[in-house]
Amino acid sequence: LTFTYFEVEEHSECSWDSVTIFNGGSPGSPIIGQYCGHNSPGRIQSGSNKLAMVFLADHFVSKGGFIATWSTDSSGCGGIIHADSGTIQSPSYPQNFPSNIECSWTIIAHEGNHLEMGFASDFQIPDSSGQCQNSYIKVWSGDKEQNDALLATGCGSTAPSSIIAPFNVITARFQSSEAVGKGFSASYFIRCGANFSAPAGRVVSPNYPDEYPSNSNCDYLIDSGDQNVILITFRTFQLEADSTCYYDGVKIYKGSSASENLIATLCGNTIPGPFSTFGPMLLNFYSDSIINDNGFLAEYTSIPCGGVFNGTSGSVSSPTHSIVNYHHNMNCTYHIVVRENRIIELKFNSFHLEASSTCAFDYVAVYDGPNTLAPLLGRFCGTVVPPNLKSSTNEMFIVFRTDASVDGEGWRATYRETLGPQQGCGGYLTSSTGMFGSPDIDFNGKYEHYMDCLWIIAVSTNKAVNLTFATFDLEGALGSDCRYDYVKIYDGDSVNYPLVGTFCGNTIPAPFVSASHFLTVHFVTDGSVAFSGFNATYSAVDRLCGGIHNATSTSQTITSPFYPNPYPAFTSCRWILDAPAQETVKVVVQHFQLQPSQSCSSNYLEMKDWPVGDYGQAHKFCGSDSNIPDFYSYDRTMHLTFHSETFMTGNGFSLTYQVA
Repeated sequence: LTFTYFEVEEHSECSWDSVTIFNGGSPGSPIIGQYCGHNSPGRIQSGSNKLAMVFLADHFVSKGGFIATWSTDSSGCGGIIHADSGTIQSPSYPQNFPSNIECSWTIIAHEGNHLEMGFASDFQIPDSSGQCQNSYIKVWSGDKEQNDALLATGCGSTAPSSIIAPFNVITARFQSSEAVGKGFSASYFIRCGANFSAPAGRVVSPNYPDEYPSNSNCDYLIDSGDQNVILITFRTFQLEADSTCYYDGVKIYKGSSASENLIATLCGNTIPGPFSTFGPMLLNFYSDSIINDNGFLAEYTSIPCGGVFNGTSGSVSSPTHSIVNYHHNMNCTYHIVVRENRIIELKFNSFHLEASSTCAFDYVAVYDGPNTLAPLLGRFCGTVVPPNLKSSTNEMFIVFRTDASVDGEGWRATYRETLGPQQGCGGYLTSSTGMFGSPDIDFNGKYEHYMDCLWIIAVSTNKAVNLTFATFDLEGALGSDCRYDYVKIYDGDSVNYPLVGTFCGNTIPAPFVSASHFLTVHFVTDGSVAFSGFNATYSAVDRLCGGIHNATSTSQTITSPFYPNPYPAFTSCRWILDAPAQETVKVVVQHFQLQPSQSCSSNYLEMKDWPVGDYGQAHKFCGSDSNIPDFYSYDRTMHLTFHSETFMTGNGFSLTYQVA
């Protein structure tokens, strides 16, 4: 760098306006000099292929400035070198290097090998601190100067020891900002094999895709921790073929040495695998002196065994799920944390573990909290997909353990943050009156996405539940199939009881009175459109009909409310008839009248087994039915439901029931 004109505000320490020149690619490099006033820096030469210059001016005096030209020559140092062997050294070695110098090299060899480096004993890099702080030679593995990749540091008169890099790239940096000295000279060369600790990468044979050398014996160690699963997939594979792989081949071991478990011995030209280990994996490539081939290319990935998951949604699974079976003797923990004032919903998508009546061998355990001291939500094994699970707080903890014998395909689950009863989404309501509605936790006037809220209302046993909606505005329209956002009402204490109706849109559902002292309301939303939602109130009212009745050998009677007088409008009754164990129920209808003009969907008498199961039956009778046959239950329990929306004189029924 040559200055042909220089006129910068003068100051004894160049504190006002200045030109500072650095021997490297950034202002963090060693300073060659700081200049101001009328004295031109003249000609400046960098020590490498980079030089940085900073011009600073304050807000007062201005001068003419400067003009400079630059050119290059071959007397610098540093650079990117693609070679399997060579030498790097400080400028002018073994003569003294220039003052205030910085050089940086990146050496890249063939990826089937690793680099080694040795320093000449004639070594001198003066550093007054004695700690290699200002003047030094440093060597890192890889192409970045990271502390955890530092292989060696040298200064003073003692050269660093021999360096063995884990793989095929090293970076070296020489810097001096104090006294000059002879510097250093270092030779580098390759040996086959490499060590890998990155979460993903590739492994190739020496010289790939050219022929591998004769008499090779190369170890490739993949180690990203004992709690990670290593999965390796071969993309190309061409080795000398032999039935025993005696001449050329690849051996794969579980562990970090060839004395540990041998998984496979491979040769020929058929692509093998994939292969996996729980913990480190070692590949040993060997060849004899006769036939050579193009070798192999493999890609590996390191899959954590568990971890911490703090997204609003995501997935968790056994390592290598859907690729290879899970490994023995695993103990993986998954800690899911979502935002405060939220809960976690966990849904298993696939599940295939060793079966056991007590889940003592291989299992997945889910805890309602941050660790195994929290309440256990469930412990699962076998091939039955576990039910959906919800936490009560914003943390969930999963343990996946396997023993030393049988394995399986593994499992996968998705999780999502949502709301729970504490945030107004569902709950068990037991007071005689109350109110609830769609949750709006961020107070934006709209219900939340991905809701799955279940309210179970339970009042006194001799009462019924009267449910009334005050407001109602959901995605969807009247008459649609309500596939996106909806409210479902079930006439009982679970979703297994009769469905009263599915509601969406902005038409307020009609009031409903339950047939028993239980009622279930299910609110579900998707992830797109949201509206203002709903508000509902409920109260316990006297029950006109329904209830639980025990069938005996004596005939007993059930009638519509106020029979033989007319029953009220909007009547809904459900009787549960239960016979002793090993017995069944017989129902005989003496009188039944509904008007043929009434809709059969909302005016009927229904008899059905409970549960219906594979062999049970269900029959619904309407105004057009004049002769109702006797009904015999398949098992000990049946449901009898009477529903009518319209008041009509003369309507009603009477029937008897007893043990069949």
